[in-house]
Amino acid sequence: MTLPKTPVFFPGRPPFILMGIVVALLGLLAQPLMLFLGCSPSLRKVEFLAAGGLAAGVILLGLIDRVIRATTSQRHALPAGYALAGSLAALVAGGAVFAGIQTSRQEQSRSEEDSQTAAVINTFLDELAQSGTQSRQDYLAELDGVGWNTVLNADRLAQDEDFTETKKILAEAETLMAKYAKQSSDNFDQTPVRARNLDIPEPAKAEFIAGWEQGAGAIREKLQQVWALERQVLGHFRDATILLADRDTWAPANGQIQFQEQEALDAFNTLMAKIQSDAAEQQQIQAELGVAPAVGK
Repeated sequence: MTLPKTPVFFPGRPPFILMGIVVALLGLLAQPLMLFLGCSPSLRKVEFLAAGGLAAGVILLGLIDRVIRATTSQRHALPAGYALAGSLAALVAGGAVFAGIQTSRQEQSRSEEDSQTAAVINTFLDELAQSGTQSRQDYLAELDGVGWNTVLNADRLAQDEDFTETKKILAEAETLMAKYAKQSSDNFDQTPVRARNLDIPEPAKAEFIAGWEQGAGAIREKLQQVWALERQVLGHFRDATILLADRDTWAPANGQIQFQEQEALDAFNTLMAKIQSDAAEQQQIQAELGVAPAVGK
């Protein structure tokens, strides 16, 4: 009687370990190609994990193959151990793909979250800059309201015989300067408090506040310089009005101050030069803070 032949699934000795090494090498070689083709980092990770899992499974199959061949006389048939090893290889590869897909989804979710966080922070910073710009505009508008733009107007000075109106303008300007300097300092100090109310993840919020506080010292110093220069400018204007209090040294002419003595003219020009220098330095610092255009623009 003729016995049925045992089915031969793998003639000879399948080089599973070699096959696993080849799969691993192909997985590695695919990475630069995927990078060249512009594949996303997540997709490259999925491919890398899948190739690694499959290679590990095939190598595992080869190790089990060696054990089975060493302990059984079946040289060509596919024992149950092969099926188990093959299943393990498939599971490992499938698990790697699943892990890669999950990683890809998590990275995409984190990327979207990071984009939303960046948008919220950028909006917050824009609002801070706009608030600073608006505060500066309000300050200038109130100065104009107390007559600051006419403080050295020759015709007005000629009519202000005892300089009562001029002194009032200077006093009100200094009051406004002190008011807005305090407002600026208070708003700056409130920035971390407002940042804690941002609708962003707590780790990102803590990182932003820590970064802000780390650089706060330099910004606060610049704000103090702006207002220190503002005080100097007001002081120069006050000195100019004191100089003009001696009416024998000047007279109004076509809306301009015309000096009768060279010494008084030189002193007045020196004060005007100081005002221009301090104002230019102040504007430059304000430009760095984002609340004024840069000098010359």
